[in-house]
Amino acid sequence: VMTVTNKPGAGQAVGLAYLNQLPPDGHHIGIASVSFMTNYITGRSPIGHKDITPLALLFGEYVGFAVRPDSKLKSGKDLLAALKADSGSVSVSMSGGGGGNHNHLALATVASAVGGDVRKLRTVAFPSGGEAMTALLGGHVDLAVAPAATLLPQVLAGQLRMIAITAPQRLDGPFAQVPTWRELGVNAVVSNWRVMIAPRATPAPPIRFWENVLARVVESDDWKKMLEDGVLTSHFLRSAETQAYLNAQYEELRALLVGLSLAK
Repeated sequence: VMTVTNKPGAGQAVGLAYLNQLPPDGHHIGIASVSFMTNYITGRSPIGHKDITPLALLFGEYVGFAVRPDSKLKSGKDLLAALKADSGSVSVSMSGGGGGNHNHLALATVASAVGGDVRKLRTVAFPSGGEAMTALLGGHVDLAVAPAATLLPQVLAGQLRMIAITAPQRLDGPFAQVPTWRELGVNAVVSNWRVMIAPRATPAPPIRFWENVLARVVESDDWKKMLEDGVLTSHFLRSAETQAYLNAQYEELRALLVGLSLAK
């Protein structure tokens, strides 16, 4: 039997601090997303990727770029041209509160790749994806940047059109016709990944136990259906591989956040 304890607040810092107060015996684990690292880099949280024990990387959630059907931005290349000419010429809605989250980083990565000034990006942050979609549907902004699953209902209804996605290759299903930024000549792969973690200084035996349990979970039909329903991409890595992945993500994300003047 597993007991779930929610500890929201401070960009995951409250939950991470709580986890690190518990004994590193394998009986207490948590889940974290990319914002726990960006909040550490920007100074919003004192707990970074070296202050916890990674157990496994589970999956990635890629970011879509959507416009209204009648938008002047007909394609991802149109957006690239606009951002290159004037990064402040396109108004963008996104969810997730303050700057520096995965949606903001996706937009900044694309703008930076074509030589745009990321400090001039004109963004409007909303508490939820629904509000960000409403702003676009109402014509208050030119573009919405959000996880693919958030965009999916409006895309299927024909109310929005996705022009690109930050996945390394095209997604299946309803997004099969949506090009990746890589296809458009921009190496913008941004994922709101999820990692299973344990308290700092967790020893090897509990790590091996959870690695093996999670390796079986990601092969189950229920798990695969959950990924499909949520437009999520499987990306399972064991503990040591996850630590290496987080180290690389730290360097990449820090460079982006420095470019956005959100970190030093």
